[in-house]
Amino acid sequence: MTSTNTGTWDDTVPNGLMMVDHLAGQEMNRRVDEELAAELSTLVAGLTTAVRGADAFKAGAVRGALRMGIRQIIDLGCGIPRRPHVYQNAHYLDPSALVVTVENDRWAVAHARTKLDVNHLTPVITAPYLTADILDHPVLHDRITWQQPVCVLLVSSPHTAILRDLAALVAAIVSRLPQGSMIAVSQWVINDDRTRWAVNGLLAERTQGWWGQVRSSAEIAAALSPHPLLGPTPGPVAGIARPARGRRPALGGGQLAEVVEFGGIIHLGDPALPAAYQGVS
Repeated sequence: MTSTNTGTWDDTVPNGLMMVDHLAGQEMNRRVDEELAAELSTLVAGLTTAVRGADAFKAGAVRGALRMGIRQIIDLGCGIPRRPHVYQNAHYLDPSALVVTVENDRWAVAHARTKLDVNHLTPVITAPYLTADILDHPVLHDRITWQQPVCVLLVSSPHTAILRDLAALVAAIVSRLPQGSMIAVSQWVINDDRTRWAVNGLLAERTQGWWGQVRSSAEIAAALSPHPLLGPTPGPVAGIARPARGRRPALGGGQLAEVVEFGGIIHLGDPALPAAYQGVS
């Protein structure tokens, strides 16, 4: 259960995170990344909406965590940083919040170190992050107060880096966190099997194996369901408010199957939705 998404400096090989940056309307990408996004768009619909939904979900999770009194945030797999950054959302509500960014893709790390305001409250760690062992990293060991709640962000990272067993990773992280903590988990899902296989094959081939895995909504729901969730059941994400059921890809009339950012939030405490979390988006 490891992440080895160190990427490549070869300008002829697309980088999945830079492709996502292009889909988000940003400029930290190359022609080859734009071409991969265009090719992917011939297979599946909803890419831009999924990327924007993930950004909104992450921002909403951070604001909700701060309003619940959580002052320690670990962003596992930041990707190519986009404004507003996680620490900007956090520091808007509490300038003293600790926000640790973890990334292993060399392109993303390079951009993070130039675009983020790195200081004692916003450290950036270069390390494999899709493993519970990341919580033993010296920076996290020294900077996180493990007797107090922590917000862990696993937003989009499960599909952008190699991960074989999402359920095992979520369970392992849950077992390591103190009461009152929360974990936001989401990633791309495609519920049409043939389209999902085609998309995963394309991304693996074009990125030379540096991309992760698009999953089905059933797999994400199964990974989250053993744990106490905020809100109803896992579903398509957009901020915090989301439908209780995942949308099915519309294949009739020649329409493409749809990719959706799908997930939910685990709260290690009162399973009822805390009052401080209501209305956050």
